[in-house]
Amino acid sequence: MLDAPWVEVGPGGVVQTWSWVDQPRPTHPLPSPFAWALVTLDGASTPMLHAVDTGGDPTALANGARVTVRWAQDRVGQIRDIECFVPEGAQQ
Repeated sequence: MLDAPWVEVGPGGVVQTWSWVDQPRPTHPLPSPFAWALVTLDGASTPMLHAVDTGGDPTALANGARVTVRWAQDRVGQIRDIECFVPEGAQQ
């Protein structure tokens, strides 16, 4: 086990790469079209995989785009506290 210190990150970050989901499945985190993206949060050294909600518009996302967290309504201290990411400046 690594003995690395905790580092505060985000809630914004940069999209490293992404893939569009035009027809989400019932098990996906969002019911409308979205992207899976590798997002490197500000202050982090490695990206994390999560959903990005662009309002159904794949042209709203690009490698290098800035995104920010949209928090879940009920948070309990787990990864699911992050509902998804959205492009910076987008309506949450």
